[in-house]
Amino acid sequence: MPPERPTACSYTLLLVQPASGLVMALVSGFSTVIFGLFTLPSPIAANNTLKDAFLIIHFASSLALGVLVVLHIAAALRRHLTLGDDALRRMLPGSR
Repeated sequence: MPPERPTACSYTLLLVQPASGLVMALVSGFSTVIFGLFTLPSPIAANNTLKDAFLIIHFASSLALGVLVVLHIAAALRRHLTLGDDALRRMLPGSR
């Protein structure tokens, strides 16, 4: 797989995750408070079918992001333990 593809997938998931959560909150029929600064009123009436669809998207994208984090950690450990790469040591503060 080319290196650009996993990065594009990661960024797509990072956009889909909060967007699906916001849409899910908006179609729930309740107003949404953004960081305690302002409130977004629900622009449409409550729609449980649409809310459930975005709940599934939100949940699946969170699982996918979790899997990507675990794979990223596993790849870093593999590089460190089996290939003898010092990438993990270089990440420590004061190691440069």
